[in-house]
Amino acid sequence: MGTLPVLRAAATVRPEGLACLVHAARPGEDGHQPAANPAILAVRLRRVKRSLARRATACLVVLAAACSSGAPSGVYPAGSDQSLPLQLQAIRGVRDGDRMLAGVFFSDSAGNTLQLDLQLAIGVPTTLQAGSYRLHREGRQESGSVRSRSVTFLGGQSDWPNLGGTFELLQDGALKYLVRFDPTPVEP
Repeated sequence: MGTLPVLRAAATVRPEGLACLVHAARPGEDGHQPAANPAILAVRLRRVKRSLARRATACLVVLAAACSSGAPSGVYPAGSDQSLPLQLQAIRGVRDGDRMLAGVFFSDSAGNTLQLDLQLAIGVPTTLQAGSYRLHREGRQESGSVRSRSVTFLGGQSDWPNLGGTFELLQDGALKYLVRFDPTPVEP
């Protein structure tokens, strides 16, 4: 009397999703003793599915965190998570080979303005070579230098470039404001 075939299962991941392949196998055909009970096999298959689902969820969470820029765009006083009401109005600039001069303009409805003047070296990575700022707020004027935490430059030689990043506004070497903005088209 021959042996009865036992169900074997394997889980594979394909671009279209999780697929479970179940086929009949004879004991010892692949060198391993198959599970004698289909119920045990079903439990193992559920565990594999759960494990893959957890890993896929973890990957999506990590990917979402990596793609987020952290805090929203805006102008933040040093040590504060509340942004000033200034909104990005425009970025104007001129690219000359591997260099770019850009002006970043913020304003609000009360007439307060912030202007960043940036000199960038375009490459991998794009870096801020020099920068200064002027802030007119509530009848006072402040100015100082700009330092970059990160610079995002998108666009080739013939494309309209996009500029974004996180910049520190310094006054007498001390951090006064943190400016964040997503890549935005640079107008000529």
